[in-house]
Amino acid sequence: ISAQQVCAVVDQVSDLTETLALQLEEPVARLVLTLTPAQLQTFKNALAQDAKDHRKEWRLDDALPLQLNVQTEKGQANAERLYGRLSPAQQKLLRQLAQNSGYEGEKTFAERLRIHNASLYLVEQVIQERPSPEQSKAMVRQWIETSIHSPDASYVAYLKKRKQANCEAVAALHNTTTSEQRARAVRVLKGYEEDIQALRKQSPV
Repeated sequence: ISAQQVCAVVDQVSDLTETLALQLEEPVARLVLTLTPAQLQTFKNALAQDAKDHRKEWRLDDALPLQLNVQTEKGQANAERLYGRLSPAQQKLLRQLAQNSGYEGEKTFAERLRIHNASLYLVEQVIQERPSPEQSKAMVRQWIETSIHSPDASYVAYLKKRKQANCEAVAALHNTTTSEQRARAVRVLKGYEEDIQALRKQSPV
């Protein structure tokens, strides 16, 4: 397969993800209207812990080779969920692909914090202003859209480069797989497809 074919699939999944996220607009809008100041503090604590956990998980405060190890391990785990156990040559290829992926841990982390802050602002605003249900829905829609589509032009450019690099990486790895690995991938993807179809059939809460 080609990187172009992989990116076409990625675009389809992204479109579906956005559609499903927007279906959450009404239930989330109802939920935030019920939140209390005490729950807001719990939410703040959860976001702070998430940020701390992310830095630790991706080893952002360690040397770059250690960060690369994490990227490679995660890439291998993802690939093996699809193809099963990778060969030593495929594992070596994955490390090379991770090294050339253009991943920037701090830039990715900064975007995560931006979404955290936007989420916190949404809840604070609703608690303080007590908007109508329709106003709450509009606020939630804006939050969803800016969570999916970053307003940071530099991050959007970075994400575009990362997407292309990832598509090329997926194609490069796939083209080294055996017939057995590809057969397994077909079975796994079939299960994902059935899950997606089930989600599509569900009505918004």
